[in-house]
Amino acid sequence: MNTILKSKHKLESLGFQCVPCGPKSKACFIKGWPEKMFTDDDFAPGANVSVKLINGIIDVDLDCDEAVKLAPYPLPPTQCIWGRSGRPRSHWIYRGHHPQSQSFSCGEMLVEFRTGAHLTLAPGSGHPSGELVQFYEDGLPSEVDPDDLRLRCHVLAITALVARDIWGKGNHHEPALGLAGVFAKAGVSIELAQAAMQGLAKEFSPHAESADLLACVKSTYEGHAAGNPISGIKSLKDAGLSEKAADAIFKWLPPMGVQSTDAASPPAANLAGSPPNWSARLTTVGEFVQRAFPVKHSIIEGLLMSQDAALLYGLPGHAKTFASLEMADAMVRGTQFGSLKVVEKKRVLFVDGEMSGPDLKGQCIKLGISTALQLVASVDLQDHMEEPNITNPGQQAALLKLIEEQGIEVVFFDNLFSLAQIVEFISNDDPGFTSLAAFASRLRNAGVTVIFVHHGTKSGKGAMGATRLLAPMDLVIAIKREGNFVTMHFEKHRSRAQPADIQLMITDDGNTLALVDATAFGMPVAMQRELSVLSALSKGVSSIRNIAIALSLAKEAVHAILKELAAKGEVKKANDSPQASYSITDQGAERLGLQTKG
Repeated sequence: MNTILKSKHKLESLGFQCVPCGPKSKACFIKGWPEKMFTDDDFAPGANVSVKLINGIIDVDLDCDEAVKLAPYPLPPTQCIWGRSGRPRSHWIYRGHHPQSQSFSCGEMLVEFRTGAHLTLAPGSGHPSGELVQFYEDGLPSEVDPDDLRLRCHVLAITALVARDIWGKGNHHEPALGLAGVFAKAGVSIELAQAAMQGLAKEFSPHAESADLLACVKSTYEGHAAGNPISGIKSLKDAGLSEKAADAIFKWLPPMGVQSTDAASPPAANLAGSPPNWSARLTTVGEFVQRAFPVKHSIIEGLLMSQDAALLYGLPGHAKTFASLEMADAMVRGTQFGSLKVVEKKRVLFVDGEMSGPDLKGQCIKLGISTALQLVASVDLQDHMEEPNITNPGQQAALLKLIEEQGIEVVFFDNLFSLAQIVEFISNDDPGFTSLAAFASRLRNAGVTVIFVHHGTKSGKGAMGATRLLAPMDLVIAIKREGNFVTMHFEKHRSRAQPADIQLMITDDGNTLALVDATAFGMPVAMQRELSVLSALSKGVSSIRNIAIALSLAKEAVHAILKELAAKGEVKKANDSPQASYSITDQGAERLGLQTKG
């Protein structure tokens, strides 16, 4: 019996289907080979033999020396391993049905997860290099969970890339923290992260560093579970990782729930876009409550918590952007928003989608916005052909990458009309709502708090759009301006007691514009409104219509205020006017003067 037939029979005893190939060739040029069953007569002496990757056969092909060295640490054991002398143990064979192969390359191929309509050159064959392919373990392939195996290939490829690019460039502590952060943010288990780090420690580091590198993983995962900022790709780049390698890592293993721009490289949470294994996700409340999750904490007391997804909406001109910028400024400075305390400083990103460059610049200067607030301005977004669209998976992935690299903890999107492509806001069937909900979830899973700014309906009752827009939100805040007074009312407040309305007042001395606590002036909002009406009357604004316009109040509200003031003798109706108009009395002028002086 010729040598190639012996190899064929051995492979068939392990459950493989064999295919004849030419000498020193990996390819089969026989028409219909994927469906054809070959007999011994098809294998001529000197031919090569390959195996079909069908019926659940998976070949983890290690294409670089770093991956070969690291493979035993993240990959599950198997009794079927082969390779050649120039790259021994470079093919790890498993069983587990998976619909899709995936390659991991960055300049050169690192790792391949191969299955389906592919061939792999098998033991007994002559490799194109001239070396003989041979078994290193000649037992049965191990049965594995294919999704888990593919995730391990992601981890192996990333670890091999880090080993190749930066591991010989100096101290390993900071790169270890960065790599551990990448794994933690992607939802990789601490056990798998430790296995990968152990491989780096034993194969590429002095043994004295092993304990420190494993401690980096432990401290990073503990910090992430506690909701603290941790290292990530930025730390790897600071240690010398190339931009190309950083992009590859983010594509292969983005933060938990982030949808990759590459359909073949989906997130760890749902690899290959395959449906979740529901039975494997089954747990009990008792088990679930023992898990370590990032702890939600207050950012602005009585208003905003970490990992909230909030919708802030109101009519045009009702201070949505004004309030959002002031809120962002307060978080950056760690001061107060109105009467509410900011618990600690945060790194905040404000994405503006509609203001002109001069308007945004002028408002930031007049409001005195902190220069440390991170900003993406509409004027810069408009320089590109592609419109900004936070419902687009590719743009979502790019935003998540930016947020991670900059360590952003809170992000504002102002507003949904200009930044999201939702065609039918009034239809629950618009796919933009599904994508926006998914984006909100991905931000929360990455530990980020997000505030979406949006328009209200013309009637002033509710946010513009279908009810599906509100579903993913933890908070829904309606903002309403009446004259110089702004009220923020909570319409939805998931998992907490309903916060009280926030009463704010706009102050403007000509140079500085501010939004301050209305109660700090020592009077209720109703009294402040009365004084605003008296002030308008003292300046010659007399009709209900003009007062309403000047103070941005409803005519009905102005009429009610004037009625109260008339009852107090502080205003009187002008009898000679055909329209409803009023004038201020001496008593009203005295009250206004006393209050102003006070």
